[in-house]
Amino acid sequence: MPRKTWFLSLLSLAAFCQTPPASTDLTQQQAEQIAVANNPRIQIGELQAKVQHENVRQAHSYELPNVNGNVTGVEANEASRLSTGSLGAPRL
Repeated sequence: MPRKTWFLSLLSLAAFCQTPPASTDLTQQQAEQIAVANNPRIQIGELQAKVQHENVRQAHSYELPNVNGNVTGVEANEASRLSTGSLGAPRL
């Protein structure tokens, strides 16, 4: 019987010595921020808004000037394997 008593007193002492969990009290504003950040419907709405913004940017990009260029080689270095527009040797 003394072993049971000793064991129970040890368990109650261990339970008494444990520190209480950290306080997780939230203000209403913090709770709303967490709820908004984790709400999938709000996240979908934000992504759709970003898509629409990019569509507007794409539509306005047609008003910007376009620049096209083309480069052609006229001469090749002497004793090089590359010549204008083709390979000078079958293998490199």
